[in-house]
Amino acid sequence: MDDITNSNREENAMVSHGKTVYMQTAKSDVENPQSMDTVNTRLLLDCGSQRSYITESLVKKLKLTIEGEELRLFTFGKDAAKVIKAKEHR
Repeated sequence: MDDITNSNREENAMVSHGKTVYMQTAKSDVENPQSMDTVNTRLLLDCGSQRSYITESLVKKLKLTIEGEELRLFTFGKDAAKVIKAKEHR
């Protein structure tokens, strides 16, 4: 097994059983300010998040440029961060 699989087994997670969980969503036009391309999409609102994420298909539709970024992810029950190489879209 790889390191990611092994480390995930030690993390805590919240699991809802038999209950409905509602998430805040909204529909909105999302625009690339450089090209003025616009796509109507559903947004998942997370007021506790420090970042926003989009799908690869939306990146392609909006013709966004891609830059690399390194994220440090701290999960429940862990003292050290996981380092994830991510793409940043502008």
